[in-house]
Amino acid sequence: ATRTELENISWNMGRTVYYPSELLNLVISSDKAMNLQWSVFTVNGKLLDNGNLMISEGRSVFVLPVNTHSVNGHLFIRLTNGKQQSVRRCMVLK
Repeated sequence: ATRTELENISWNMGRTVYYPSELLNLVISSDKAMNLQWSVFTVNGKLLDNGNLMISEGRSVFVLPVNTHSVNGHLFIRLTNGKQQSVRRCMVLK
């Protein structure tokens, strides 16, 4: 079974509202170094992009290279380590 939150990790979006010209930011705090996979989805479930992040112990800020120009509304960002996952929501306004 997949857990709904990641152990040893706390994270949030840099902001909750973005504009299409802006890149999505993640702020991640971790008790240990690890590799995570990220995915960005629309409300309809369309995958916009995905990739890998190497997390260091402590606090890190990551910019996701996602093209949000065609989005108007909510996006879901999922982080997973293969066994556990966590999802956050943000909004893109045109």
